Amino acid sequence: MSMGGNNALYIVQIILSYANIIVTTLFPIVGIYFLLGPGGKLVKATIAYLNEQTASKQSVCTTESTLASSAEEENKNEE
Repeated sequence: MSMGGNNALYIVQIILSYANIIVTTLFPIVGIYFLLGPGGKLVKATIAYLNEQTASKQSVCTTESTLASSAEEENKNEE
């Protein structure tokens, strides 16, 4: 009787070790695919963030150049 119990425990242990291997190898690969794959959330978020950064930099540059040109015009008008 006790032998049968040990056998079942051994089988459960094997299943758990395989499940552990699957979880530690397969899940990260699937997770990375979902994050970095086409249409991945991380990629979309990164692209949106970068677009936002470049847009804000461009607006700052535009504002600076506008201020510079208006300052030059004021200097010409004063002369």
